[in-house]
Amino acid sequence: MKIDMKNKRRLFGIIPIFIFLIGCFAQQVNSPEVNKSKEIAVENQRSGLKKFATCVCIHDVYPNFEEGKLDGSASAYLQLTDYDVFVYDSTRTFVRNWVKNHKYFSFNNFTLGLKKCLDFNASMELDSFVRKFDTYIDE
Repeated sequence: MKIDMKNKRRLFGIIPIFIFLIGCFAQQVNSPEVNKSKEIAVENQRSGLKKFATCVCIHDVYPNFEEGKLDGSASAYLQLTDYDVFVYDSTRTFVRNWVKNHKYFSFNNFTLGLKKCLDFNASMELDSFVRKFDTYIDE
């Protein structure tokens, strides 16, 4: 198959167009909008895992609370987030250890279980723990 000069010009005329289009596509993939969208998605996953941890905390703080046994909130957050399954098991273990190691006392001998779990939800410990699992989010 012989390519004449006219076809060579067409061929070499198309190559810069392809290079331009590839450059545009590469800019689109790494654009600030795409990066911002990924950051928001990761932050939503982190938030869901923190809420899952908070539900586990409340359940562990009040193990005899009958309504809590029937509550499916932790399972809902498990279903709404996209982490590997072992992340949830690790989170349960982390929460149980945290609850066991943090003692809360009131002046009037009241339980402070909800305060403990709310403080846990806002803690840097939980935030650091959750961030370790960013690479385990299923996409």
